[in-house]
Amino acid sequence: RREAIAFGNLIHEMMAGIISAKDIESTIDQFVNKGLVLEADKEKINNIIVEIVNHIDLSSCFQSDRIVMNEREILTKDKQVLIPDRLVFDGNSVSIIDYKTGKPEKEHLQQIENYAVVLQEMNFEVREKLLVYINDKIEVKSV
Repeated sequence: RREAIAFGNLIHEMMAGIISAKDIESTIDQFVNKGLVLEADKEKINNIIVEIVNHIDLSSCFQSDRIVMNEREILTKDKQVLIPDRLVFDGNSVSIIDYKTGKPEKEHLQQIENYAVVLQEMNFEVREKLLVYINDKIEVKSV
């Protein structure tokens, strides 16, 4: 189980470098070159990331014409720092995506709701809030 969580966390880290499908190969290669991913695991990782990027509930958030902010800090009015995994902007509306490993937890819902509240306070319309569970299969939960 610990191995599965570590693997999920690795995928999570890689997703920070992916804006659209065209970034998958170069992102994986960077992790291989840094020694963080074995050459033998490239295909497996590629398949998982492709599954995320092409998922029916996510594919519109990985189009190359989108304004995307991955892992960007947001300072709240009470001086807290929030770091959503992925924000996808379309004009004044935003989709929030957060990647998780393991089983769904109440804290995951609270976290993404906090992101939504802060973005609404910044006058953005929150279009969707998506939790992406990276386990044996990719599961997307709309909040």
